[in-house]
Amino acid sequence: FLYGFGGTWKTFIWRVMLTALRSKGDIVLTGASSGIAALFIPGGRTTDSRFCIPLNVDEFSAKLIIWDEAPMMHKHCFEVVDRTLKDIFNSVEEKNKHIPFGGKVVVFGGDFRQILPVIPKGIRSEVVHATINSSALWNFCEVLTLNGQTVDDVHTPEFLNTISTSGLPNHKLGLKVRVPVMLLRNLNKKLGLCNGTRLIITRLRKCALEEKIIPGSNIGDQVFIPRFSLTPSDVRIPFKFQRRQFPIMISFAMTINKSRGQSLKHVG
Repeated sequence: FLYGFGGTWKTFIWRVMLTALRSKGDIVLTGASSGIAALFIPGGRTTDSRFCIPLNVDEFSAKLIIWDEAPMMHKHCFEVVDRTLKDIFNSVEEKNKHIPFGGKVVVFGGDFRQILPVIPKGIRSEVVHATINSSALWNFCEVLTLNGQTVDDVHTPEFLNTISTSGLPNHKLGLKVRVPVMLLRNLNKKLGLCNGTRLIITRLRKCALEEKIIPGSNIGDQVFIPRFSLTPSDVRIPFKFQRRQFPIMISFAMTINKSRGQSLKHVG
């Protein structure tokens, strides 16, 4: 595990390891727990995107797997990848059955002081248990019971417009030119448009917003963000609905787990 807080050049170490192994013709898989962190790693992708693709076991199998910003992920995420790689490489060598990650070298990175796995509505003990045991989920259905009414009785447009959850833009954004915003979806990594990317609005249009990228290697690029239908992924919501909106939110400041790779050198 490569341990270091923001601004200690962890990305530089990743680049050295990538260059050293790839120059020998070896394959290195790179990923990060957030889209914005993946932008700073050559060929980086989010771990969700990286490991949903089946791994073919042959002579070209990966030599190294890099997982950046690991402390912000739930313990179960690592266990799933561990079991998957064990199952895959056990078909090649029986000894790999009991070796972590099927015998593949996995390097984790991050800072344990910055963030713990996010447990919605979680108390201190539940957040701690998320790194040790399974997390506790609270019953969202009980919250949606209003004055004895069932959930189905309150599925009105007015009620749906009041729902605010992680990854879902508000029903009413209140935008204007030159306001800073943050992207809530991974749209195009090559253009630097990932979940957590900050932008400044330069022009307002009916079906798209013209914006300028603030951080990363694509700083200053002009991009267009369309409006499209979004479905919340929050498991606590006991029903499915769509909200047609721009995938952004006004962002004058950022939380730690959204500011990956954007550490400030000077603050005034």
